[in-house]
Amino acid sequence: LLSYRESKGCRVIHKGGPMRQVVRALKQRQPVGILADQASRQGIFVELFGRPAQVATGSFKLARTYGAIILPTFIRRVRGPYHHMVFEPPIDLAAKVSAPAGGTQAESSDQLIRSGIDQFVTRLTRHVRQDPSQWLWMHHRWKRTPVRRCLVLSDGKAGHRKQSLAVIEGLRGRFPQLTTHVIEVR
Repeated sequence: LLSYRESKGCRVIHKGGPMRQVVRALKQRQPVGILADQASRQGIFVELFGRPAQVATGSFKLARTYGAIILPTFIRRVRGPYHHMVFEPPIDLAAKVSAPAGGTQAESSDQLIRSGIDQFVTRLTRHVRQDPSQWLWMHHRWKRTPVRRCLVLSDGKAGHRKQSLAVIEGLRGRFPQLTTHVIEVR
């Protein structure tokens, strides 16, 4: 896949690779493609399909710093080797913002980045909902979410259910936002 991309003129910089190449490209007003739907420890939590998920802020901070727009692009396989690309309206983080009363310019910039991420996630969610079969995350998307869910399959015996719920209460100390759903299996 990488050699195919590079044969078409793209230069692939691997995650964790030399950031100066990305910065140089942005300074030269060249396009840079970044997979912005990946989880990141350096990300911020946003609502994604009803649960908080970490979204990387790096591409949004780069766009803000270097005056680049973010052009959300989604691709869907139509059939065989044919694909349909959708270019969403750009997200412009270069807009001038004034510092809020009692706040700092950095806070305004952070708010603008947050707004850009929210716009992107709204569009991402819409595309995934349109056709979930087209989406593939190779990582555990909600690995670091503070909201955990627990499903109890109950066989109808009070003692079994009580034991399961006791374990969940033990987990609640580690995951305060743990939600529980009990299903009776017959």
